[in-house]
Amino acid sequence: ADFKAGNRPAAQNAVKYETSQAFRAAVLAELCSNGPLTGGLDYTESETSIDTIKVRKIAQLKESRDALIKGGFIFGANTYDSDDVSQSRILGAFVAGGPYVWRTAVNEWVSLTEADIGGLWSALQLHTSQAFSRFAEKEAMVLSATTVEEINSITF
Repeated sequence: ADFKAGNRPAAQNAVKYETSQAFRAAVLAELCSNGPLTGGLDYTESETSIDTIKVRKIAQLKESRDALIKGGFIFGANTYDSDDVSQSRILGAFVAGGPYVWRTAVNEWVSLTEADIGGLWSALQLHTSQAFSRFAEKEAMVLSATTVEEINSITF
């Protein structure tokens, strides 16, 4: 399919993003700066524009979301790793099926049936989905904030 401007599927056109000229300029300025996107934890209006502060706060929230996703999850009575490698292994086990001997996040070995592997995969997907839902809520709060104080009060 041709995804040039104007030819995107309707679902892609339905997504709304902050598109003010000031916000786009702040994003571009931030991406072109020599400093890290995340900067410090709190900002003041005298340091930079509110749009730049929003960009930095959203970058911090993304880092927190990713850390949560990769920080492990609970399935049954055990905690399992959920870093990128672990996610790939869980997917592979789910696709392949069969019983597995699996190492938990605390390095204990457990036996998992095919049904357990399906549950493990579902638990990982739920864990990831909850992290993204939490991020979306916080991102919306940042984008609707009108003061630096509001932005600084938002935590993951």
